[in-house]
Amino acid sequence: MHGREITSERRDGAVVQERSLGESSNAAHRIPLRGVLRFWAGIAWLLCWITAVGCRSTGQADSTILASVVLRGNTPGQIGQVTREVFQKHEYTVAEAGLDRLVFEKKGSGMNNLAYGSWLPDEPIWVRVRASIVSVGEEAFRLQCRAWLVRDRGSAAEEEIKIGHMHHRPYDELLGEVAARLGVKAAAPP
Repeated sequence: MHGREITSERRDGAVVQERSLGESSNAAHRIPLRGVLRFWAGIAWLLCWITAVGCRSTGQADSTILASVVLRGNTPGQIGQVTREVFQKHEYTVAEAGLDRLVFEKKGSGMNNLAYGSWLPDEPIWVRVRASIVSVGEEAFRLQCRAWLVRDRGSAAEEEIKIGHMHHRPYDELLGEVAARLGVKAAAPP
């Protein structure tokens, strides 16, 4: 486009000449090219960052396992039966029982209720433990468990709060008791 010169007179009488580039009526709606390039560069950088972070592995088989024990010389059925007996002895109820997957629940302690916000006696916090029996070799199985605190159990708003590795001791003891009842010296997991 060709520019045009505009001459105007200021209040003090001076004549000022300006050069205009012949703007069109939609010039105010144009997005500067630099802004568009920055936007797409930002999107590309964000996608690269998400891909790099999202594709990283932890280097562990499963970091959500809270406790585990390797048992040799027993069948999954025997391991499951003794696991049910041990958990029931410690006031857990069996919520789900399969050949290689078990779910146990019990009411949480007063401290759980205090720490996780259920002060009402009719809405206590529950402890949920999911145990699984995984083959790790010939006649060897790993009994492993994960645990959660459950708020609003059984409702549409049920919420599970993962129990961290810092609180693994009670679950190590439960699985150690299973191993002892099976007559197996508990071995460290591979």
